[in-house]
Parts: sequence; C-alpha cells; structure tokens
Amino acid sequence: DSQPMATSGFARPRSSSTLARRESDLSSKAVSRLGDDETIVILSVDDDIVNQEVIKTALSDRYEIHVAMNGFEALEFFSTRSKLPDLVLLDVMMPGMDGFDVLRTIRDEKNILPTTLPVIMLSAMEPVDKAVLRSLKSGANDYVSKPFDPDILKARVNTAVEIKRLRLIENESFHHSRLLHDILPTHIVERLVLGEKCISERHDSVCMLFADIVGWTTMSESVPTHQLVDLLNSLFSAFDELTEKHGVFKAETIGDAYIVAAGHEGQAGPSDATLRVVEYGLNMLEKVKSIRPPRGMQLQIRVGIHTGSAYSGVVGAKVPKYTFFGDTVNTAARMETMGLPGCVNMSRSCQESLAKEIAACRSGCLLEDWLNSIGASLVQRDPVEVKGKGVMDMFIICPRGMSPRLARNLSLQISRHSSESIDTVSSENEGLPSSETKLLLELDALRQQRDMLQVSERSAWSEVESLQQSLASLNTKLTESTSTAPSFASASPSPQDVSTNHQVEELKLQLLVTTKSLMRARQTLLDKEAEIDGLELELERVKAKLERRSSLEGHGMNLDKAPTQGRRGSFMARTHSLLGSTATPSDFPLGMASMSSPSSRRLSSMSIREFDEVGSDVDEMTPNTNSLST
Repeated sequence: DSQPMATSGFARPRSSSTLARRESDLSSKAVSRLGDDETIVILSVDDDIVNQEVIKTALSDRYEIHVAMNGFEALEFFSTRSKLPDLVLLDVMMPGMDGFDVLRTIRDEKNILPTTLPVIMLSAMEPVDKAVLRSLKSGANDYVSKPFDPDILKARVNTAVEIKRLRLIENESFHHSRLLHDILPTHIVERLVLGEKCISERHDSVCMLFADIVGWTTMSESVPTHQLVDLLNSLFSAFDELTEKHGVFKAETIGDAYIVAAGHEGQAGPSDATLRVVEYGLNMLEKVKSIRPPRGMQLQIRVGIHTGSAYSGVVGAKVPKYTFFGDTVNTAARMETMGLPGCVNMSRSCQESLAKEIAACRSGCLLEDWLNSIGASLVQRDPVEVKGKGVMDMFIICPRGMSPRLARNLSLQISRHSSESIDTVSSENEGLPSSETKLLLELDALRQQRDMLQVSERSAWSEVESLQQSLASLNTKLTESTSTAPSFASASPSPQDVSTNHQVEELKLQLLVTTKSLMRARQTLLDKEAEIDGLELELERVKAKLERRSSLEGHGMNLDKAPTQGRRGSFMARTHSLLGSTATPSDFPLGMASMSSPSSRRLSSMSIREFDEVGSDVDEMTPNTNSLST
C-alpha cells in the first residue's frame, strides 16, 4: 500500500480486477475487527457533487460519511465538532482554498499528526508522480488519482482505518505495559510476560517502611471530603516522585497509610536497601513541610522502618498486586505505630543493617558521620513493650531542625504507655507529667513555622529590592532621554518615552503590592515570635514549678492532697505533718519564727505571699503526683 495506485476511470479495467477484489476483501476483514458498535466517521472534501455521490455509494455501507464542498467548510467542520473524524478524503483542486492549504492547516496550525488523523488525497493533477510526492511531503497518508475505481478507493480507506486502529492498540498496549511496571517490579513483569502463573519469592533481607498521617481520624471527621482527597493526592503524588528518586518500590496505600519496600529486587553486589529506604523516609518528612494542610490543621506523619526476612508474591488476576508477607511486615507496622510525629522510628535490626550498608557503600563511613552530614541525629530509646512482639530496642532519627531532647521526651511517654499512640498520649494529661513535653512540642512546631515565615519574608524583601533597582534604572533612562532631547523637539513625548513611562507605572504598582505583602509577612512573623516568647515563658514557669516541687519532695513532705481542705489549709496541714507537734495550723505564719528544726528555719524565711505561691504551685501539680518519679 505504500505505492499509490491510479486508475483510468470508474469502470475497473480487466487487468486490475483481481488485485482490486483481493485488496477489498482483505481490508473488509480488517475493518470487521473494529467492532459492530463503533461508528467510523469519514469527512469527504470535494467540490464535485458527482464524486461525492460516488464516495457515498462506495463507503456508506460501512462508514458514516460527512460532506464538505470546499476547504472552508472542512475547516469549519473541525471547529464545530468536539471529536475528530477517523479519516479525511481530500480533493486537491478546489476554488478558494485548495487541498494542500487545507492539509497544511490541519497538520501545522491545528497540530494534528498523520497517526491521529489519516488523510487520503484525491486529484487528477498531472504529472502524477509530482502530485503524489507533494501530497506526501505535505502530510498526506495516501494518494488516489482521479478518476478512481470505487473498489480500490474502498480498499485504500479500509487499509488506512486498520492502520490507525493498530496504532491505537499499540499505544494502549504501551500504556498498559507502563501501568504494569508501575504496580509490579520489573523482574515480576518479565516473569508474567513469559507465562508464569504462580509467582512467589522468599527474601533474606527486605526493608519495609510504613508511614501514616498523625490525627487522621480526627481530621477526616472535621474536614470536607474533597479537601481530604486533595490532601492525600498531593501528599501521595509527592511520595510517588520520591520512589523514582530513591529506587524503592511502592507496595501499597491503605487509607492514609503509605507502604514502601526495597531489597526484593535481588540486585548484584552489596545491598543498600535499608540506606535507600531511610533516605526516602527522611525526604518524606521534608516533603510534608511543603504540603499545605486544611485550614486549622497541622500536617505531620509518622514513619516506621524494619529490616528482616519476608515473602512476596503476585496475588489476583484482574488487578494483580505484588504483596509482601511475614513478620517483617508486621514489625514495620509496629515501628510506625510506636513512632513519633516528624521522626523516623526504626528497629535495632534496621539500625544495624543501616550502619553496615553505610560502611560498605560510603567507603567506611560511620553511621554518626553520615547522619551529621545530612543534619540529622540518632536517639536510642528505652526498651519499648510492643504488642505481640515483647520488649524491643528502637532508635529515632531526628531530621534537621528537630531537637533530640524533644524526641527523647516523647519517646519516654510512649515507653510508659506503649498501648497508646502518641497523639492520644499528647492529648490526655491525667496522670502524666506531659506539661513540659507538650510545650516543647508546640514550641518546636512554632519555631519551624517561624523559619518558613523568615524565608518568605526574605524572599519578599529580595523582590522589593529588585523592583526598586529596576525602577531606579528606568527613571534614570527616562531622565537621560529627556535631557538629551533637542530644544526644538515637539512637546509630546517619543514612543520610547511613552513605553518607558508605562513600564515605570507598572513597576510602581508591582512594588506597592509586593511591599504590602512584605509588611503582612513581617507582621505575621512578629505575631509568631510573640507566640514563641509566650510559650517560652510558660515553659520556664512549668520548669520552675517542677524544680520547687522536687525541692519540697526532697525535704520529705507528703504531697497527697487533703480533699476537704482549702489551698492554704491543705498545704499547711502537710507542712505541719513534716514539722511535728511543735506547731499547729493556727500558729502559721506567726509560729514559724520559734520553729527549731532545719526545715522549720527554711520555711520561716518565707513571706506569707511566697508561702501561698508555693502552696498554689504544689496543689496545681498534685493530680500528677502518682506518675512522677521523685
């Protein structure tokens, strides 16, 4: 079909009858495979009514024919319809706009490729060879000379439609293959292509990562559904990009949980699976900072990692999934559950594997040196009781900008209350000394927000300086243009000066808007600084309370609150129990001067106001006494 075929008239010559019949039969079979419910639309562009009738007679039994009597009607057909035709039969010699102009508009201006829209040129131009060459160079798929044989025209049309169908199948197959490589590892896809039905594998060392959003249940109840979907789409799309960067496999997403694996590929040489997954987890924490959460919500994730042996296999026929099984999967999920917001929590086996891989892949580099190079720090937690696993050793990787002290305080809470998640522990204060920890957590979040605001403020200030420089340059240019103009010149400014004036006005408006943005950024930054100062003062007050409380406990005072007495009475009663029978509550504070014990002398130096303040502090902290260590 690559060689155009010309006929001498509507009556088919005897010499070409067999060839035309064969071509028509083969093409008819090809078109029959397109499906009975699929309508194929053909646009016939010709100014000759007789030719249009012949085309309708030859093709209307299989195709839907639309007619355009000139090039302008053909282009209007493209503009008014939302869907392109499947094929175009285009006459060359037409009044107003010939076929070459129409074809040039389709290919160049509308940017419709020959693979998307086949075009067959119809013409009686002489010489035929030059007409064919010009048509093909202009973007035509085929050429038929007039007068044409209806059977040969029908065969050519059927062949063009079949070629287009095969191209669509090829494109669809490519997209399916790409999707298959996205949901399955490459080596598994290769085994499926070879015809394997049941695929299962055992891996000696696989690194699994679990991550989920802190407070997702509360967020899902208070935030509209479309905002939640937008949030998950933005977050998971960012995570998907990181999988390509670090060469890890996205195993699954369940609700707000995101699961990643590495080490199952069976690569040659030293493995770096744990290193890739840990780097991926730290980059996840950085990506979260760039995602804008719903108004009034704070977006944080927990990340848990474990390295160990596992099994994997392809499950399902309609939507096959590459799934991991074994204790490593469950342990990685526990690492995430026992993790801290904004940190990477990993098991001892993961920490040991990470240290070995860093030493092997980074020329003997130590784990601590590698963490220092990326601005992170490692904190070893106290042994934690894990449901179904017993007591486990865990390590926390604190990313850049997070205090290791904060991570250790939070991990202590989890160690004491391992059956509860960190968000539950943080929200409930009964029986827990979490005032300081809560303040540290809030303070750390506010400082991160302040740092981001400082970056925005510096960016706005740089933009203001740039605009000021541009404005000064334009004003200088305008002044020089005015000073160099001859005295006999017209009073009206030159076009160049008018253009410069317009640029000056636009820059002034832009500078005004940017300056207002800068002022808003600075005000927001000042408000954030005020919040930080307030929290720091509150933190100091809490620390002072704890120190005074520890001091009183060191003197042997009983801090159990008497339920039937008031603030001063209850504190004095406890003090009386310390001093013995030498004084009674009625002797306070006048009887304090005659007390002879060392504790009495210390208390006698207090004023009445200081005495009441200490009593107030102790009473406020008494509900948490049972869970505080001395």
